Amino acid sequence: MEKIHLVSSSPRRQTLLTQMGIPFDVFPVETEEDMTRDIGPEVLARTIAEEKLHAFLKNPPIQVKWAVAADTFISYHDRRVGKPENRLEAERELLSLSGMTHQVLTGISLYRAKDRTILTEVDITDVTFRPLSAKEIAWYLDTEEWKGVAGSYRIQGKGECLISGINGSYSNVMGLPITRFYGMLTKLDFTFD
Repeated sequence: MEKIHLVSSSPRRQTLLTQMGIPFDVFPVETEEDMTRDIGPEVLARTIAEEKLHAFLKNPPIQVKWAVAADTFISYHDRRVGKPENRLEAERELLSLSGMTHQVLTGISLYRAKDRTILTEVDITDVTFRPLSAKEIAWYLDTEEWKGVAGSYRIQGKGECLISGINGSYSNVMGLPITRFYGMLTKLDFTFD
């Protein structure tokens, strides 16, 4: 099976690729993830994923046959939210999400080198939080799971306790929607043997 170059340092994306049985190398890039752009959330998810991929392709450290970049954030009430910078910001986000439904969007940009094809798609999952007490939010903040994740929670950890339901891909909420990504690989004739 060919190796994919993962343009991300996300441990969750690495876990999901491992789950899929796909060999990969990790090559994160630094790009500005400006959530304030005046474009819709789906377009923003697509744009940021493509920007990450293009930043990697400008100067790849090795010969590349396949590469994938992704970006995940949440959207609600016309707001786009990435990773919190500190505990106070995480607390504000969790208070805002309490008892509400929000969308988790992941833009995925896949590159096939042989013909320089780039395929970009967006996956959306609706996540509904239970009404949370101040005590529950403080407990969750103390776990420090909010660090480094969009929306200040990890669905695959204790953050699942905050959720009353989801509609869509569970793995999308983790950062890489497996079903959609598999479909993208299939469209571009990725070899799975």
